[in-house]
Formats: sequence, C-alpha cells, structure tokens
Amino acid sequence: QSELEQALVERDASLYALDRVQTGAILVDRYARPTAFNQMTSCMFREGDALFLCHGRLHARKQPDTDLLHSAIARASESISEEWPGTLFPIHRTDGSRLALLVSPMPCNTKAERVQGAVAAVLVKDSRQNPKPVVADLRSLYHLTSTEAHLAVELVSGTSLHEAAERRGVSLHTVKSQLKSIMLKTGTARQAELTRVILQTAFS
Repeated sequence: QSELEQALVERDASLYALDRVQTGAILVDRYARPTAFNQMTSCMFREGDALFLCHGRLHARKQPDTDLLHSAIARASESISEEWPGTLFPIHRTDGSRLALLVSPMPCNTKAERVQGAVAAVLVKDSRQNPKPVVADLRSLYHLTSTEAHLAVELVSGTSLHEAAERRGVSLHTVKSQLKSIMLKTGTARQAELTRVILQTAFS
C-alpha cells in the first residue's frame, strides 16, 4: 500500500511539473480512456476544439486524427518503452492551428500504473502557446538581479531600450549597463541571441 501511495504521489508530481513547461499530459489505458491528466490537459478538454472525451475515451476533433491517436495507443499497449519509443504526430484544431502529440508506451514497473491500467503517456504541445519567461526563473537560472530579470523580460517581449529607460525613469546609459550585465551572466553577445536563449529556457 505504501509503495502504491508513493507511486501515485510521484505521478501527480510529474503531471504538475509538466504544467510548468506548458505540456499537456494524459495517461491512458489500452482503450484510450484517461486514467490521469494534468491541469493543462483539463483546459484543453474544456475548450474541446482539438481534444475531448467521448464516452470516456480520448478523441480528436477530426476523425483521421482520432484514428491515428487510437492506433498509436493500441501499439503502445503492445510495446515496451525499450522496444518502441513512441510516435509524434499533429492533430488539428478547428481554427487550423495544430497540437503536437507524442504517444509513448508506459514502463509498467510501478504498482500505480498496473493498478490503474495505464499503458501509454500522451504528451501534448500547443503551437499557439509561446512560453513567456518569468522573473523568478531568470533570477534562479542566470543569477540576475531583480532589476536585470525584469529588464530581460521586457526586452524579450519587444520593449526597446529607450522605452525601458522611460518606464524606469532612468537614463539610457543605465539601461545599457544593465543589459551588458545580463549578457555577461547569460553568456550572450547580442540582444537577438539573448532573446533566443531566454525563450529557450522559459518554463512558464
């Protein structure tokens, strides 16, 4: 019982962590019935324009996408992660945008998965969602000061150095000095490179 409870706690922690990186996560049984999913997936289900539940089973908005999804889950139920790493494919929203789905077999080595019957993990990335850097994350990752982290977020969001100086009520020289410090700490040489690095390491 204690091992089962520990496994369930670990599962919930993993689902929570995937919310932080804007990834939907669904554990499903061999019949495409979800046994657990995270908050981001719950929001997708409420929207219902790409993924939804029908008679307790996971469905896509378009039938060909549903067929592909169910086929991947069925294959996962017959495979182990060492033999088949999974498959990546898109499904379509009604507005033409896409979700990227990764269906992978579950390593059935914990009591939690065996009891719940999960055979596959479905990970979902939304092409409409661009990760936005968070001040606290930048401070932790690059040891930026609070002022530097706020400036980095503004610059990545499209604010110019002149605009940033005006908002802060400081000179352009001060903002340029702060930017120089940010680049030194992030190991970048140009503002475009800084933007790319920060967006690649954004978690929320």
